[in-house]
Amino acid sequence: MKKDHLLEEYLRTLRLSTVLREYPKVAKEAARNSSGYEEFLLALVEQEALAREANGIKRRIKQAGFPREKNLDEFGFSCLPSLNKTKFLELYRSTEYIVRRENVVLIGNNGTGKTHLAISLGEEACRQGKRVSFQTTASIVTSLTEAREEKRLLKLQKKLKTVDLLIIDELGYIPLSQSGGTASIWGIC
Repeated sequence: MKKDHLLEEYLRTLRLSTVLREYPKVAKEAARNSSGYEEFLLALVEQEALAREANGIKRRIKQAGFPREKNLDEFGFSCLPSLNKTKFLELYRSTEYIVRRENVVLIGNNGTGKTHLAISLGEEACRQGKRVSFQTTASIVTSLTEAREEKRLLKLQKKLKTVDLLIIDELGYIPLSQSGGTASIWGIC
């Protein structure tokens, strides 16, 4: 087997897809610049690492289940003067509140941007390597009620505990039934 084909086969086996895709281009660049083997290898491994990091962020954001992407730059802080912007930006930049297992509660009237801010916090947590789950109150209560009825509540609780940040949206918008309110208390506490 030719060396090129053997190298490609090894790269596929090792699942180094970015190295596989980029090594011919990087090899030509290294030859043109008279780079050494270490510089060539560093350039390839760096591209692989960056691609994996970007793919991990995309995967975590997708798995979080956000209803749409929201960028903090698009949020009009001036429309919500009662929000402590400095405090919110501290939360946004650091995931220490997640590490300390602190709750963040966004309270306000409809249309004030709570969901936008929650999604922004969640997406940034994903970018910082945290596992996030975004759910509406209705969907999580339904999941907990169904899990209790199907005797798989412990399994669902275990799954929820694997998440670093659980965002529950629309709390208080939809009245809960007696069993739904009980299921949510059993499932989350």
